Amino acid sequence: MSQLGQHNAELVLKNIDANTKMADLGARQQALEEELARVTDERNAQRATAEQKAREAEAQAAELQRLSATLEQQKAELLHKEVAMVALAGILQEQGVALEEREVALQNMGASLKEK
Repeated sequence: MSQLGQHNAELVLKNIDANTKMADLGARQQALEEELARVTDERNAQRATAEQKAREAEAQAAELQRLSATLEQQKAELLHKEVAMVALAGILQEQGVALEEREVALQNMGASLKEK
């Protein structure tokens, strides 16, 4: 029976050792689950921040595109006005030449009236 008692004691020690290892593994599992939850929360926060920045960047890009379109429209309007101003300058120059010709004609008429 001594061998049976010794074997029983060995089994009890192995059982205690196994229970200790199970408790250690349980504690380790709990620590890993807590670390996983912390890392997951951190990743979710970073993802939310990145998504917010992406939305802000998209809004800025849309605003830049709107401003660019506005500038292009204003550029076209200015070009149209410039063309109109050049045309008006040409008309004014032609009218100036016509007035000068009339003035010369009037002077000539005045001179011929004085001669008569």
